Amino acid sequence: MQDIDYQALANRFLIEGVSSIVLMGSHARGDFGPNSDIDIVRFWQEMPDEHEAVTYLIEDHFVVVGDVSLNQVEEWFTSPEMATEFIRGVTQSKALWDREGQFAAIKKRADSFVWDSDMQAKADAFVSKMMVGWIEEVQKALQGFRQNDLGRLLNGKHGLTWGLLKVMRVHQGVLLSGDNGAYPETVASMGEDSQWSSLCRKAFGVVGETSLHAEIEAGLDLYVLTAELLAERLDPADKELIDEAVKRITDRSRE
Repeated sequence: MQDIDYQALANRFLIEGVSSIVLMGSHARGDFGPNSDIDIVRFWQEMPDEHEAVTYLIEDHFVVVGDVSLNQVEEWFTSPEMATEFIRGVTQSKALWDREGQFAAIKKRADSFVWDSDMQAKADAFVSKMMVGWIEEVQKALQGFRQNDLGRLLNGKHGLTWGLLKVMRVHQGVLLSGDNGAYPETVASMGEDSQWSSLCRKAFGVVGETSLHAEIEAGLDLYVLTAELLAERLDPADKELIDEAVKRITDRSRE
């Protein structure tokens, strides 16, 4: 792979109002491959409006440019969901242009970040609501079995895999190295040999020969186990709903 001039790339996207331009992801960590995107993030003191990440093809490289306001950065340090997604990535990033050291201050803050009791309390409240939110996917999975409805089964699988993975990631305070680390790093946090990790592998279908029905059965069992593990952390009003979803899952297993 040819050498990449990251600084030249940064210069392409330096416009008025941008306070810092940062290289993130695999290219910042140094573990990129020939099919790895180059992730560049621009930090704004005041962003004109909301921006979606845009992908460019530059000298045979896909370059993904994202924009973040300093107000959004604050959420990375106060929201448990955002903290798990961004904090570790910031610690592994490389500033390509940093006016007045604003990003250096953000990185220093990320380097010293601590998942404290206040953050854990916010995380518990967040996952409680998430578990209620994924009841819809439990319902779709159960109805999908009854009607042999592929669409409902696939929708249900999403919540019973990625949804529950996020629940436990936030509950555990797993600071991801990147989006590709969501599965392995969350499973590792739970213990590779734990029942939760075993069911997670089955639900995702990453072990042995499997079928969609078997994966969703494992996903439903994973919902039940996750509810059990979180029982003492759930909001009482949420727990009433979650317990009903668990009952419907367990009642089906007896049919």
